[in-house]
Amino acid sequence: MALSTFLLDDRIERRLVKQTTAGTTADNDVVGKAPTIYSIRYHNPHASTACYIKLYDAKTATNTDNPVMNLKSLPSTQVVLEFPDGITFTTGLCIRAAQQADDSVASSAPAGNTKVEILTN
Repeated sequence: MALSTFLLDDRIERRLVKQTTAGTTADNDVVGKAPTIYSIRYHNPHASTACYIKLYDAKTATNTDNPVMNLKSLPSTQVVLEFPDGITFTTGLCIRAAQQADDSVASSAPAGNTKVEILTN
């Protein structure tokens, strides 16, 4: 997985969290604090298999934890969600992706290189 976090502007304190190959192993505490999410952009490049982007309000997450957001990503689709007032996470932010919507131990990795970008404070 290729996770990176960029401080976009320290005057307004916005960070871009970018994951170019989201998978079943969680990217834990990606911001290092309890963030507010202002937008989410995700892209599933696979031609025939859907996947699910899972966001957790936690410092760490596993495939048996319940996500606070479970976003379906259809095949060959890009989605942008914007939250002008923000969605506040109280503990931290973890990101996972899987082919299954449920939170099971047997979750399979997305078929393509699923990309996720999140704008936070």
